[in-house]
Amino acid sequence: MMNQILKTIDITAKRDTFNIVAKNIRSNVHIVTINSDLFFKSEENWNTYINLKLLKENVSIYEIKSIHGHDAFLIEYSQLSKLLKPVFQRQEETIAMEKSSNVNTNNL
Repeated sequence: MMNQILKTIDITAKRDTFNIVAKNIRSNVHIVTINSDLFFKSEENWNTYINLKLLKENVSIYEIKSIHGHDAFLIEYSQLSKLLKPVFQRQEETIAMEKSSNVNTNNL
């Protein structure tokens, strides 16, 4: 059931084309793909990455190498951790900088 729900998510539903909707996403986009996933195929994720990268700079892709298919993100914890740790560190640094900036602005 959950996989069916995931497969039906569509950011373009009742909106514009994929390119127009994606181009307006202001946040960073991080795609994690699994080379042996037959449900969310690696090739499709790489194609999405290439298409997004043509529209915006803040897109990254990471690939988990595993024989475990779709569930590899649950099993390959060390790979996933290595891929995502820098992403969350950058986010924490950005939040700290924003807080510091807000404190400095409030003191003026």
